[in-house]
Amino acid sequence: MYYLFIFKWKKNISKLIKINISYWFVGFTDGVADAGTFHFSKSKQNKWGLYFKISQSTYNLRVLYYVKKMLGVGQVSISGNMAEYRIRDIKSILQHIIPIFYKYPLLTSKYFNYDLFKQAALICSNPVLSKKKKDELLTELKSKIRPE
Repeated sequence: MYYLFIFKWKKNISKLIKINISYWFVGFTDGVADAGTFHFSKSKQNKWGLYFKISQSTYNLRVLYYVKKMLGVGQVSISGNMAEYRIRDIKSILQHIIPIFYKYPLLTSKYFNYDLFKQAALICSNPVLSKKKKDELLTELKSKIRPE
């Protein structure tokens, strides 16, 4: 009986930690104006690309590696005294980023750009839409973006 109690307690603590980390992650993204970015754009080759990015000073590099470990996807890069955690893969964005921000919504004006970003990811991953239709829909969404 004692072991069953400990097992259930550990399972509940594990769930609680995961929820708190998700809240923290959303707050961390939402907290500083340029720390968390939801971006999509068209390249010179007429291809649409998306990325989610968190930027920090290299002084805070450990937190970016923590986010990478927590999510299990993405990459950390360093340029000068700034570092970035970035996810570009649409499949990873749909599996890891969108569900967190869906369950724990942003509380600032970043939510508006996140919502457009989410719509863009869904459009890009929709196999039913033609390339032309995707381009039209994404161009329309892009025109709605507000500077962060």
